[in-house]
Amino acid sequence: MGTHNLRISEEFTVRAPIEFAREFMRNPEKVGPCMPGVASIKPTSDTTYDVLVAAQVIVKSALFQMHAEITEEDATHLKGRASGKDVAGDAHIDMSGSLNLTALERYSTRIAFVLEGTVEGKMMHVGTGPAISFQSRHMAKQFVSEAQRRIEASLPT
Repeated sequence: MGTHNLRISEEFTVRAPIEFAREFMRNPEKVGPCMPGVASIKPTSDTTYDVLVAAQVIVKSALFQMHAEITEEDATHLKGRASGKDVAGDAHIDMSGSLNLTALERYSTRIAFVLEGTVEGKMMHVGTGPAISFQSRHMAKQFVSEAQRRIEASLPT
């Protein structure tokens, strides 16, 4: 059994007011479809969620049943954590994250996020650490592209 430490950070700009961008990023029904691998997000309270996430690295795959929680929030910042286990294996994931929004202009917002944590289990064998890092960065870029597209497409005209 192995462990891999993971850190992902991304930043992007949307052509939308900060209030609109925050509402989108805070709404699991809107932001969930932007996240690669997320099969479902079910709110259990205003700040907690049950999340089902599929992940594949090289030839190994996992389906994580996770619990996510927003631990801090204000008008421009969110912090949270999520952890879960592979439903069919021994893999475990434990992550924490932060999201910061900055108004750049009247109709432009910078969104920056950082995710840090660990992946443990048999799927962590020799050589998979770099593959997990690569796949995670790729998924983060997919998220950025889709979130940017959906935020800007959902602006009222």
